[in-house]
Amino acid sequence: MVGVPTSKGCRLCLQRSVKVWEKFHGLFVDPSTKFSDSVMRRGRAVPSAEEAGELVPAMSPAVRLGQPTTFKAERDQVLSSFVSAMFPLGSSTAQISFLGSWLWHLPPRLGNSAVLDHAALSVAWAYFAKLYGDPIALRNAEISYLCAVRSLATALDDAKEQLSSSVLCATVLLGHFETFVNVSYAWIRHAGGAARLMGLRGAQRCYESAFEYSMFLACRGAIISEALTSGKPCILESESWQNIPDGLIEFPLLPPSPDMYHRIFGYFALIPGLQSRMSLCNRTTSDERRNALLLTAQQLQRDMRQWYQEYTCQDNNLREPRAISPISEGYPFRSQYVYHGVMSATIIVAYYSYLIILNQSIAPLDACDGEISETQGLATAICMSADYCLHAGYCGTQTMRLALPIAHSVLPRYYHQWTKKWMERFDAIMEATMIQPLYF
Repeated sequence: MVGVPTSKGCRLCLQRSVKVWEKFHGLFVDPSTKFSDSVMRRGRAVPSAEEAGELVPAMSPAVRLGQPTTFKAERDQVLSSFVSAMFPLGSSTAQISFLGSWLWHLPPRLGNSAVLDHAALSVAWAYFAKLYGDPIALRNAEISYLCAVRSLATALDDAKEQLSSSVLCATVLLGHFETFVNVSYAWIRHAGGAARLMGLRGAQRCYESAFEYSMFLACRGAIISEALTSGKPCILESESWQNIPDGLIEFPLLPPSPDMYHRIFGYFALIPGLQSRMSLCNRTTSDERRNALLLTAQQLQRDMRQWYQEYTCQDNNLREPRAISPISEGYPFRSQYVYHGVMSATIIVAYYSYLIILNQSIAPLDACDGEISETQGLATAICMSADYCLHAGYCGTQTMRLALPIAHSVLPRYYHQWTKKWMERFDAIMEATMIQPLYF
């Protein structure tokens, strides 16, 4: 089944690809730069409206899984324009971002791996399809995505390729594609492939190159969130991952104090496993086991609180949330927070969220638990940060989509109408950013 996905058969290709992934997994144990108009016009050769239905079927099997059909120069320009548009490096506009740092390491690696090239092009074309509302760019994105999925299935069945950096990179990129394009069969999200691959490859791969290390920095937040959602321990809780040092590379988009971010992500990675183990405690659990878990969790509480004090004291307390008077009627809290920047806002709100989860996990094991007032204070702080995150772009939206449901779960019912309204608001923003596909 090849070509533009207009039939059920093409969806079957994706379903077969899942089987390939499951077969692969069974072998192991789970552990704003303006875009060139000329490129947009020439992109129609990849394909044009008239040629789209014939381009891929006309290829021979050998070519079908080869390099993208664009010329090398055009491919490179598409990717470079995408990365520089998303994360410009100008001193006055540079946005601190782990994802941006990783993407800037991507263009030099093009041309060596079909699966990576196709995956990168799918994300880049999807970005320009959204930016310009261009159906030709969207068609290119969808064709690149299908080529990438087929190439990835082939690579996962190849013992020499399945654990390569290109395969992991392509998996992560396709996950981003599926976040922004409303794909009916989101294979990468369904398979949970990135975390699985990282676990199989091992922490030692992060030391091999700046590309590998920056990919780890860009992926770890999503991997921790995925573990939290699944109710299973996170692969990043193991000693080998926890011992990866901070600051192995320097890049303009990385934060100036990498140790602070490295520490808190390390703490976050411990929480899914602790939550899972503590939830399994019952009347038959020995006191020794219960106390050991409780002591570990309480030490993590102290470590996280200490981190927060150190983080907010940096830069002459500029990172500390600053309370201002609310600007809307019917606002149920005493004030709202503004932050020094998007990075500070998102990492602090994530801290509030994960500490709530930890406190809630400890409560059933600790008869003397006195964290109820702290937990409600953290939930209130999340809500007071909502308006700032509303104007903090994609990162702010994603952070609030994690944090607000957690706050909602611990706040009194009096606040529930407000929190539901804001959760719906952030969901609507995310929905509005998604691209409706032509064929999927």
